[in-house]
Amino acid sequence: MTFDAILDRFDGEPGVERGTNWRSDGLRINGKIFAMEVDGELVVKLPAERCAALVAAGHGRPFEAGGRKMREWVRVGASREDEWLGLAEEAFRFVG
Repeated sequence: MTFDAILDRFDGEPGVERGTNWRSDGLRINGKIFAMEVDGELVVKLPAERCAALVAAGHGRPFEAGGRKMREWVRVGASREDEWLGLAEEAFRFVG
């Protein structure tokens, strides 16, 4: 699954808009970022415990902004693209 497919999935979803987030293509629900593509990876906002679990399982790595780890954000690489849509859906529910 590519990020374009995720964009297509959320196209027309009430309250969702596409925009630039941290200079990356992304999605917002009611003005709040929930998913974006950064350097070919999916970055999603999830509960801190869920992010930590994904990192611990080797399914993702912490997202950093301004040299600081963002505890409610996780990066998931292209090697796990098959999980991207599910994670984007999870982020949509969490943020929305």
